[in-house]
Amino acid sequence: MADGMGCKCCAYNESECGCGVDWTPQEIYDLREKGLEMREDIMLLRARIAALTAPPSEGEIEIAAEAADIGYYEAKAAIETFMEGRR
Repeated sequence: MADGMGCKCCAYNESECGCGVDWTPQEIYDLREKGLEMREDIMLLRARIAALTAPPSEGEIEIAAEAADIGYYEAKAAIETFMEGRR
């Protein structure tokens, strides 16, 4: 419990309290929790960005070449050009 809830000595603030109840404002706990959630979101976004900006694998280049009906090296060059444009 925060904000002095549950104080048994009827104190008005922490300096008057003798029963050891938590007087930390509830807002502090709420902000800490929100901060942890935001950190998790940031880590998730960083992982997604890394996945989107990673160079394509050899298998992806082969699939692109087959789909476009062009050669492997032409597909690789096209993908590299595309990736350079994204940066």
